[in-house]
Amino acid sequence: MSRGAIGGLMILYCAGIWLVLDFAYSSLTKSDKARIANPVFHHTLAANFDGTDAWGKYRHKLVTNNLGFKDAVVRDVPLAPTTRRIVLMGDSFTEAVGMAFADSFAGMLQAAGQASAAKVEFLNAGVSGYSPTLYYQKIKYFLDRGLRFDEIVVIPDMSDVPDEATQYFCVDEDPTYRGYCRVNDLEPPVRPMAEVLLADRFLITDMIRVRIKTNLVAWKHDEQDRTLDYSNLDGWALPEWGPSPAFDPLGIEGGIVRSLKRMQDLADLMKARGIPLVVAVFPHPAQIAHDNRSNRQIDMYREFCAHNCKLFIDLFPLFLDARRANPDWQARYFIPWDYHFTAEGNRLMFQGLTKHLL
Repeated sequence: MSRGAIGGLMILYCAGIWLVLDFAYSSLTKSDKARIANPVFHHTLAANFDGTDAWGKYRHKLVTNNLGFKDAVVRDVPLAPTTRRIVLMGDSFTEAVGMAFADSFAGMLQAAGQASAAKVEFLNAGVSGYSPTLYYQKIKYFLDRGLRFDEIVVIPDMSDVPDEATQYFCVDEDPTYRGYCRVNDLEPPVRPMAEVLLADRFLITDMIRVRIKTNLVAWKHDEQDRTLDYSNLDGWALPEWGPSPAFDPLGIEGGIVRSLKRMQDLADLMKARGIPLVVAVFPHPAQIAHDNRSNRQIDMYREFCAHNCKLFIDLFPLFLDARRANPDWQARYFIPWDYHFTAEGNRLMFQGLTKHLL
């Protein structure tokens, strides 16, 4: 047999071993039911889940407790706490997509709270895609079922206003907004069947395929990282940002109004239960790059908190100061080509929050 034929067989043999090992790993870690629909608050994480989850090109360990909250281990959280308990509420930044719980600011707060002399338990109720309508509905749901806590910290994202302008009408208690309900699509997008098969059966191979494809497309089309440019997700907070079909049917102003109405519902609920409300705001990469220290997001929640909150926390200065101290701030604090935090970005959030919460 020629040297070339032997080399070809060796390549096929190694490829076969790789695929067998990848298939075995993928079978053990396959996690296709991490995110589920909910008739009251639209969607959530499955309870008592222990597996992996994907965010773009990245896969990470995902664990939830019996409440369906992201956690360090699968555990039964008692409805009534034995120590001080603080609930964190927000969207994908609070959930910390792409990160294991230990690398999220919620996980860091929980670790610090458990290590403190006067123990504090932090529960992370945040889930990707949430906004004030779902904040209110989810917290009300768990309070009605007996969950008790001493304080709630809401961490609204810049994308909340676009979300409130465009979706979640079918789970809104307000008949004015309920009237916009047409299709309540609770299922995640499904990739073409061939890609689904590859991704589910060969996770590592699929991850490599996606990364190569992404890099080739970016090279071919000379694509640039646009996360430092304003978009509809955060540009709405600038006074000069104009109307766009992306905010239909309510528009920017309607999204702001609905956001504040649902936050007021939550504040009233907390007041009725004697639970203090804290609101913390933070920037997107574009706002850091443009040194944006003042915008409608900050102003609306500062004014809201003047009448409804125990405390308002503005984390914009923290990130803007970190930018000046670290020229590599984007790579340090944000996932490549993404708006979301790395473990270091989560640590910066933790540092900004812990001095107020612990």
